[in-house]
Amino acid sequence: DLHAVHERITLALENQHQEIQIMISQERIQIPQAQNNTFYAQ
Repeated sequence: DLHAVHERITLALENQHQEIQIMISQERIQIPQAQNNTFYAQ
């Protein structure tokens, strides 16, 4: 059933998008910490 396939693809893309958003937000948290660490190291 084409409609069911389309729904499954849409759900998969939404899940992937959420995972990417989480990864991006985690990286944004880690970057300032890394900059602080290099600042303290000097």
